[in-house]
Amino acid sequence: HSRIRFAALSYLFVVNQAFFVEIRNRIKATDGNLSIHMRMLEAARYISCDKEFQSRKPQTIYRITPQGRDAFIRYSKIVSALIAEHQAYY
Repeated sequence: HSRIRFAALSYLFVVNQAFFVEIRNRIKATDGNLSIHMRMLEAARYISCDKEFQSRKPQTIYRITPQGRDAFIRYSKIVSALIAEHQAYY
């Protein structure tokens, strides 16, 4: 239930693929922190990672996988149900 992993996966859910720097800037994470969480998402097979060169500079691009999409949808449904349940008390 990491904020960084959830934010990164939700961003990739919307855009499908993005460069590391784009994700970092979008979710306001540090390089080191984001790297660790992206490796965790990759180990879970929720994202894939490719290295490219643009203008002779290395670029890391991440893509959400079908498993990542399914996991995000499942998690979103659970969170939505919890929110609805708690709203019933207010």
